[in-house]
Amino acid sequence: MPFCPECKAEYVEGIAECVDCQTALVAELSTEAPEAPEPSASQGGFVTVFEGGNAFDMRMAKGLLESSGFHVELLGGHNPLNPTPTGIQVRADEAEEAKELLESAGDPEDDPSDEFTKDFGSGR
Repeated sequence: MPFCPECKAEYVEGIAECVDCQTALVAELSTEAPEAPEPSASQGGFVTVFEGGNAFDMRMAKGLLESSGFHVELLGGHNPLNPTPTGIQVRADEAEEAKELLESAGDPEDDPSDEFTKDFGSGR
């Protein structure tokens, strides 16, 4: 079975890339001692800031958070039959700022630099 070297998810044969990490899968995981991990969602160190949505919304939110320097974990998405993640989590100490960023990104009227919105309205 192939594995993702980043998130350690196991995939069925025939899958070549992790849907979450966009990393090439490997035949077996390294047995080297890992670096000290950051707190994970299961340890209570991460909180959910975005849930549901479609695959496009999930990727956009994930990309926005990562490009802004947040530590991001995806919930779900490891099933090759349903690869769409079900939620996005960030470290607990970053949660409020991440929620604010996602909320402001969802409202085009808050961005005065958006020329289309200024010239033609929001289309609502």
